[in-house]
Formats: sequence, C-alpha cells, structure tokens
Amino acid sequence: MTGDRFQLINFVQEFLGTVTFGNDHVAKIMGYGDYQIGN
Repeated sequence: MTGDRFQLINFVQEFLGTVTFGNDHVAKIMGYGDYQIGN
C-alpha cells in the first residue's frame, strides 16, 4: 500500500514537472490532492 502511494505521488510530481501552468489554481488542486492522499 505504501509503495503504491509513493508511486502515485512520484507520478504526480513528474506530471507537474512537465506540465507547468504557473498558476495558483493548479497548486490549490494539488494541495487538496496531497491532503486527500495524506488521509
């Protein structure tokens, strides 16, 4: 389970690294996603 979570976070980070909008909206969505994953 922990490994899957790590892979998911890693994928998200790589995705954000390639697709940068320079936009707070994306950061807020990702912050919410991190909060959900953390729970």
